[in-house]
Amino acid sequence: MAPIDPAKFGKVAVLMGGWSAEREVSLKSGAAVLSAMQQRGIDAHAVDVQRERVVEDLKQGGFDRAFNILHGPGGEDGVMQGVLEVLDIPYTGSGVMASALAMDKLRTKQLLDGIGLPTPNYMVLDEETDYEYVAANLGLPVMVKPAQQGSSIGMSKVDEVDQLHHAYHAAAQFDGTVIAEQWVHGKEYTVAILGDEALPAILLETPRDFYDFEAKYQSGDTQYICPCDLGAARESELAVLVQRAYTAFGEPEHHFRSGAVLRSGVPIRSGFERRPYARAEGPLRLLVLGGSQGARALNEGVPEALGRAHTEVRVTPVTGKAILVSGHDLRDLEELLKQTEGKGINVYTHGEMLPANAYPGLKKYRHLVGNYGTAWQNQRKEFEAFPGAILMTTNCIQKPKESYSARIFTSGIVGWPGTTHVRNHEFGPVIEAALAAPGFAEDAPEKKIVIGFGRNAVLGAAERVGAWVLSDEVYAGAERDGAETPSLFGRYERVIATGSLSKAYGLQGLRVGWAVAPSDLAEELWARKDYTTISPGLLTDTLATLALRDDVRPRLLDRARTMIREGYEVVERWVDDVGGFRLAGHEAGAVCYPAYELPLASAELADRLRTEKDVLVVPGAHFDMGKYLRIGLGVPRSELEPALARIGELVAELA
Repeated sequence: MAPIDPAKFGKVAVLMGGWSAEREVSLKSGAAVLSAMQQRGIDAHAVDVQRERVVEDLKQGGFDRAFNILHGPGGEDGVMQGVLEVLDIPYTGSGVMASALAMDKLRTKQLLDGIGLPTPNYMVLDEETDYEYVAANLGLPVMVKPAQQGSSIGMSKVDEVDQLHHAYHAAAQFDGTVIAEQWVHGKEYTVAILGDEALPAILLETPRDFYDFEAKYQSGDTQYICPCDLGAARESELAVLVQRAYTAFGEPEHHFRSGAVLRSGVPIRSGFERRPYARAEGPLRLLVLGGSQGARALNEGVPEALGRAHTEVRVTPVTGKAILVSGHDLRDLEELLKQTEGKGINVYTHGEMLPANAYPGLKKYRHLVGNYGTAWQNQRKEFEAFPGAILMTTNCIQKPKESYSARIFTSGIVGWPGTTHVRNHEFGPVIEAALAAPGFAEDAPEKKIVIGFGRNAVLGAAERVGAWVLSDEVYAGAERDGAETPSLFGRYERVIATGSLSKAYGLQGLRVGWAVAPSDLAEELWARKDYTTISPGLLTDTLATLALRDDVRPRLLDRARTMIREGYEVVERWVDDVGGFRLAGHEAGAVCYPAYELPLASAELADRLRTEKDVLVVPGAHFDMGKYLRIGLGVPRSELEPALARIGELVAELA
């Protein structure tokens, strides 16, 4: 590697000190960084960060960039990152969002729960906590820690119940939120990511109970072993887990570090949440039906248990022209596959379209070559790097970057100003854009993941490995054809089914949901307020209990289906009669999204409908859906028809 000219860095501020409990550690770290930089000829200057004058010090210093070696709150929690962003000074480390989230252990666990990373169980402590209950649920020992501190400050290992009260108060000195976490016996490793590369794992060994403040900074007995004692396969597995955590923070251009404890060879991530219903011996096994999260969980379980039902999906590109399909509309994907057959174009799925690779009716198309990218929220980075055409189905689009705005297309209910909208499955423009784009110049090294298809296959696999199945059934009962989708609850003893009054019952304003689960687990979920209700309380619990009664539920569902079916028919006729609107078909749900052609933002149109026509609708802009209106179908025909007529009146006046 060619040497870097120190002058290219310009004037560098080495930020150290700060006002956290880790100030002295930061000053020592900062002195070492400053010395190293100056020895290499870099124009580096120490900045002892003081809360009351840091902004002025940085403005007057005329710095070109900053090396942030602050520790703890004020330095690692997004505060200093925000200051540097405002002052437009480039800096080391993660950005504002990732710093704020990663510094907060509780929020980090909640964030990463969604991607299924294995992590110790935990509980939040306060002055009223029943410590006997904590010990019974988490077992002993436990680790008690403040949610927003670093360097193990305020942390205590607790072996006896009567020590929990003291440990709570020791942690509460440093932060108002305190958590108790299940103790994990095993070896401790740390993995850093630089750019997008996972660096070699480091084994941390200390004779102390855990890697505490003294082990980190004062003891001469702590050993850092690299290369570590993991084999190549286990270290690679650990790197994949850390990269998944890293990606969830949305910081692709920054540095990230994560720790893990291996218990009997099983990664248990410290600081990330694992809910009680997913508890298992060995690897975390939670199969979630539907979407990319389900595919990941299947992949990380035991693929062999799926037998013939599993599908291997390539996740690296192959040479040739390319089209990327994102969203959920399988009909769009199938029609596109038909129209591109024999044209030398490879089709990739993206985001929640991933499970489409397992459908027999789609697998027969040889040019459906696999999946590209990750979740829909990462589309702006991933679409920019994709060298082909992009088709967005359903409502997951984000504002396109200029670099790919000419080669992204929309269909169905999704659209964006300035992008080409495809109607009636006429994908000619998408195909032309793909042929004009460079495509992939060569095959990338082959990598595959495993996904499953079919509820029977998933339930069978779950039973063989003792997995829990979480079945999201909030739309059950809201089917337009009146045929309720069968619940998975009762078909296997470890099923949790979630439902909602809002979506399935056509009661959009009543934000009440529930979980149907084995009785002992249901009681535990209710106590934790996880899935029983969106706004937990006595009233909502009473309403949900009433709605699920055998003599009430059929009447509510019949009412909802009737209103949804009749309401959709009313909207369909209105769209045909009024002109200037189009309506994408959907199979379930108590809302619909008519798109309009007026040169008027949806927020402005909704506001004018409210003030001029006394009609309340939700603008599509609230869902990043541009020129759409959200219309609820859970109202009587006698109210829906006059409201639509008034919308038509305003549209006619504005046309």
